[in-house]
Amino acid sequence: MLSAAYLAGLREIDPSPIGGQVHALMMVASAAVVAGALPRADRALPVLFHLQRIKRSVARDARGEDWTMPAAPAVEPAPRAEHVRVFRAAMGSWDEPAGDRAAVALHRELSLREFFEELWPWAARDFRIIGHKMIFATQTFRAVEDLGWRLARDAVRAVVRGVLDQNPYDAFAADDSKAIFAAHEANLERLGRLPANWRAGRDDPEASFELLAKLRESTLENAGDLVIAAATRGVGERSIWDGLRLAAFELSLRHPDIAGMHPVTSVNALYRGSRITDREATRRLCVLQAADWMVLFRDFLAPRGPRDLRLDALRSAQQKGAPADPFGAGSESEAWSLAYDFAADPVAFGRRAYDVLAVKAQHDHDYKFTVAAVEELSAAHPRCRPALAAASMADLRRVGDPDNDAIELLRRRRLR
Repeated sequence: MLSAAYLAGLREIDPSPIGGQVHALMMVASAAVVAGALPRADRALPVLFHLQRIKRSVARDARGEDWTMPAAPAVEPAPRAEHVRVFRAAMGSWDEPAGDRAAVALHRELSLREFFEELWPWAARDFRIIGHKMIFATQTFRAVEDLGWRLARDAVRAVVRGVLDQNPYDAFAADDSKAIFAAHEANLERLGRLPANWRAGRDDPEASFELLAKLRESTLENAGDLVIAAATRGVGERSIWDGLRLAAFELSLRHPDIAGMHPVTSVNALYRGSRITDREATRRLCVLQAADWMVLFRDFLAPRGPRDLRLDALRSAQQKGAPADPFGAGSESEAWSLAYDFAADPVAFGRRAYDVLAVKAQHDHDYKFTVAAVEELSAAHPRCRPALAAASMADLRRVGDPDNDAIELLRRRRLR
């Protein structure tokens, strides 16, 4: 059902600009994760919600230019290496028609993983549109795993079109865009400066919190150097990613709105890309770009008036016995404190978050954020999980929130 809705959406929802209605395409993988984690009797809830989001996005698109994916372009036979070369040239020159042709050719010539090996560096290149290019790429990879590569040609064409968007909302001035791409180029030059054994370093939660503190004050020019310095001191891959997670969740805590969810979903996308890839250069690029993006998010969100909150100020509720349910808490501060203790069991935390989400989700971002938060919480060191869980409650749905339209629809149908 999810794959069928996804295919319909791919054909009727313009992936450019990569925002707005495109979120219905970016949540299908998250909906599949949640459906798979729910009791069997409740698995229809994410499916119904996703179907509604797809139909609404299609209707929104129809009210505009009423885009429909054009017929696949004809592709001349050529050696596989030539198709790869053309694809890289098209992505490097922001040539959407050439990228579309090359994507069709590569779908025919490559496997799922081989195609995305070519795409990851381009998706991680551009922060503009607040991380959505990497989010779209990662969500597409995961959706296509369920859909199957044979049926994925439209998904491949859509994600390439989205990744080749050029600042469609004018969110960044020319000078800002120039700085973003200069930082990316600097990180390409930094790849070789990470130690050869950087992934095998020690688990060091204190170093993770130290990286968080430094990222609060870092400039875009030196954020990548903070990662290299930590790795050079022997701090391991997980602890470096934990520092980036802490930074992302703190930004979401300080900005409890849709824009503030994107540091977490972006870190999740970059981290997942780094786990999927088999290329060491891509793995290094993802972690260096993540450091830059936390600085970019900090500055992008600052004019919105952040709350004066820090992760290291969050505290346990000091409960006796089994931890109470943070999702049933009356106040936000109580939810933070209860979640601090609940995080000791990340599986139980995720199961509860998904149970509540299925009934209370109001928009696509709820699914994307919740799954990203649960996955990052599960990947983190146990010492970092309490702060991450507490901060996530600023954006997670809770029991007191209104039910969503899918629930109301299901209730009406059952009453009949």
